Amino acid sequence: MVIAPQEASASGLLYTKFGGDYGQPAMGSPYAVYFNPAAIADAPGTQLVVDVMAAYRYASYVRPTTALSPGSGNPGTDPTYIAANTGRATSSGVQGAPYLGITTDFGTKTFFAGFASYVPEGGFLHYQPRSSWDGNQRAPGAVDGAQRWSVVSGAQISWWNTLALGVNIVPERLSFGVSASLVRDTLQSLIARNRDSSDDLSTPGGTPTEGRSLIDVSGTHLAIGAGLFWRPTDDGKLRLGLSYMSGQGLGASRFKGTLSTQFGVSTDQKQDVDLLQRFPDIIRFGAAYRAARTLDLRFDMEYVRWSTFKRQCVVQPGADCAVAANGAEVVPAGGSTKVLLNLPRGWRDAVGVRVGAGYWVAGDTELTGSVGIDTSAVPAKSLDATYMDSFKVQLSIGLRQRLSERYWIAGTLSELYFLPVDNSDSAQSNTLQGRSKSPSTGGQYSSAVTFLDLAFGAKF
Repeated sequence: MVIAPQEASASGLLYTKFGGDYGQPAMGSPYAVYFNPAAIADAPGTQLVVDVMAAYRYASYVRPTTALSPGSGNPGTDPTYIAANTGRATSSGVQGAPYLGITTDFGTKTFFAGFASYVPEGGFLHYQPRSSWDGNQRAPGAVDGAQRWSVVSGAQISWWNTLALGVNIVPERLSFGVSASLVRDTLQSLIARNRDSSDDLSTPGGTPTEGRSLIDVSGTHLAIGAGLFWRPTDDGKLRLGLSYMSGQGLGASRFKGTLSTQFGVSTDQKQDVDLLQRFPDIIRFGAAYRAARTLDLRFDMEYVRWSTFKRQCVVQPGADCAVAANGAEVVPAGGSTKVLLNLPRGWRDAVGVRVGAGYWVAGDTELTGSVGIDTSAVPAKSLDATYMDSFKVQLSIGLRQRLSERYWIAGTLSELYFLPVDNSDSAQSNTLQGRSKSPSTGGQYSSAVTFLDLAFGAKF
């Protein structure tokens, strides 16, 4: 019912591509406000960066007949029912995200600070309609695609505003930094839905049952971070960075908004709701080594604790999400139902690793390149057309050009390829109970994202 971050590589579903190969914990620049506040120490003077990232994403989901989830009284053999709920669904489009950062050392060697406003997570998702079903009276909802039981369309934006502060211990060539972020999270998503959690089109008597649910929620959450930056050798050629970033909300995050639901031919119902979920913590490590005057070798990795993302739960305002292992709500004696919809996730921690280099073909022109891998945060049994993730391979190439002593421009092109996944035998959604039960999301998944990152920087 909610849309995953589609725009933002990093592990799992964090596709932060800001800064190209400069977006890592051991590189000093205004990007360090996000990646490692301590690395601001390696960005002397006052520096500014304006960055715009554009991404083209293609995703495909094929829902097979094994994913059909008929309700009681439906034998699942009607040709219209089968055709309306199976087949290929595709989504594609260009999206963008900004990064504006500024850092300063206040003209000293001891203290430094930075501020950045950016969107590292978020995007829009819309699957192409099936025009052949437009106007079909027996299956009016089928025009929205076979994936509609997971998502018809949606949008999710996480807008971060981060303030970072730090101190240098000059004799030790060691720096410490901390950060605090105010994050505005907004989320909207539209899905197909039935009262009995099946994918039926109608009752045995022909009365339409397929409906829609629209959630529109938002919240403002706090996140904190900390980092270390160290040049262990006297020549300063080796740089090491380590950072930690909490998930927004510092634990469970609560979104507030509305849920609008319409089943079959019934009247729309709109009610106030809360959405509960947990964002992951992130640990990052980076290293860079100036092997020669014209060559800089780079490595970075991150560990994203997606195992905190156990469920997304829509509840009545102020309520908690009390559900049992089988998905059924735990209602105390004399109590009433508080859970309106529960989407079990059960994700796992994910790791991303990247190696690369910067090579100066001329004093003012640097070529960058890297290759990386990311593990999937989403178990195959939990995969659906909203959160489409798998093991990924990343390739990047970039150019950074210094225009003068003060100004530079850069561009990086990256390709993120998702290995195909087939979870056609997944039956997780059909084995759950109560408000956690939903039509099967089994099928074949494939996806790829192309990123273009353009940046302008200045030093004062």
